[in-house]
Amino acid sequence: MPRTSKRRRICYRDKCIARKRVRKPKVLDAHTIEEQHILIDSDAHTIEEQLIHIDDTYTEKSFWPITELTELGDTCISSDQTPAFLIEQDETSENIEHYVVLDKVYQYDPNYNLEKFVTTKREEQYSALKRSCQKLVENTLYAQVEFMRSSEIIRYASVYDSENPGENFICTIKKDYSAEVFVHGKRLSDQHDLWNTLPGKFVTIQQVESLLNVLLHYDVCIGNPDEELQNLCSGKLAYVEADYGAYRGDCAYQSTIRTVACMLLTDRWKPRCKNCITYRKTVKKQAARRKLKTPTPSKNWLTSRKGNSRLTDSEKVEKIKQLKKYNSNLVSQVAALKKKVEKSIRSEGVSLSENNSKDMVNLMTSCESTVNEQFPDENCFQRLFWSQQAKFNNLADKRGMRWHPMLIKWCINLKSKSTSTYDSLRHSGFIKLPSERLLYDYTHVIKQGVGFKPELSDLLAEEMEFKGATEEWQQYVGLLQDEIKVKVS
Repeated sequence: MPRTSKRRRICYRDKCIARKRVRKPKVLDAHTIEEQHILIDSDAHTIEEQLIHIDDTYTEKSFWPITELTELGDTCISSDQTPAFLIEQDETSENIEHYVVLDKVYQYDPNYNLEKFVTTKREEQYSALKRSCQKLVENTLYAQVEFMRSSEIIRYASVYDSENPGENFICTIKKDYSAEVFVHGKRLSDQHDLWNTLPGKFVTIQQVESLLNVLLHYDVCIGNPDEELQNLCSGKLAYVEADYGAYRGDCAYQSTIRTVACMLLTDRWKPRCKNCITYRKTVKKQAARRKLKTPTPSKNWLTSRKGNSRLTDSEKVEKIKQLKKYNSNLVSQVAALKKKVEKSIRSEGVSLSENNSKDMVNLMTSCESTVNEQFPDENCFQRLFWSQQAKFNNLADKRGMRWHPMLIKWCINLKSKSTSTYDSLRHSGFIKLPSERLLYDYTHVIKQGVGFKPELSDLLAEEMEFKGATEEWQQYVGLLQDEIKVKVS
């Protein structure tokens, strides 16, 4: 065996090209290339640190392995031997051969650009594969697949045989020998079951043929082509697919609903994928609810006297919507009026200081003697009214006001004659009167209803006894009812 010097390991750079250098064996000591490879020591050094001594001269050279090489023969370097090796030859070596491993081992001229050499060989390899793929469609097994001759890369297409033909699927083998499939314009997921039995790279015609065979064993998922479901599509979970002139068996459809997670391709015995089956149940339930929902005619339910218990579900919903809209309008009006009042106060109002406010209270107090002189009768209504107004104004918390029964009776009498007049007086700010809620409590002591109420008769008897109507002839009275309310049953 020829004498060899100590071998050193050279590290490689990413995305660069490897160069393998071997001493040509002598005739008497002929050995194969594999016999020249000896186990190297573990001392690794960078390319910049290596100066290779060949033919009594020092030259600095860089050698890298070619990425994505495939072992195609006994003379190829296996994947675990991808780091390039340099051998310092003895000084008697004169002839050196250069090899590069692609689909097979090539010998090349060192004066020629290695990168250009590798690129040319790869293009030749891809072109040869493309020519083989073009001849593949001549087989009757692939009659429904067309080869795209004008494409720069390997591409197969399948279209529907219909009046408005659209693409079924497009299969592409890129120049890095990876494959991708588009179905109805959507890229097939890398997690699809179709890729489980296929290699990651399609370098040979047999691998491309296996890809086409697997594709032809699948059919396109039909989604949900029912006409009554097309208007129920949710933009977040699903979409309506355009017209591809698609059909599957006897089922032809112009549009269909697909989920965003549709698998696109299914087995031939399954019309749709599992994701579209799940979404189909959802839209079916939604369609059933729409059928049960009766259309509600446009009606003003705010003025309707129909009881809520007699309303249907759709009528109740419509009434609630109208009430919500009405309340929103009222809120807007109140806000506008508040702004108007605040603006009027800022422009025309007069602010009273604390001293002026006390002066107004003192003025009313000082006028009390004048009122007493003008109305000497303590039980007269004028004097009662003045005392009630003064009492209300002197209270710090107006909610603690206790109105005199005579004033409450007068207010009930006034409100029964004209509700708008009472409201105008109460909100004028000139005089203070009891609230409508207080008057309501007094007028509705006895629950309203149909017919004569025993409570009302007892109340009249107590009133007559209080007035001293104890004689028999005084107990004969007449009842006058000035208002009758007829309730529809």
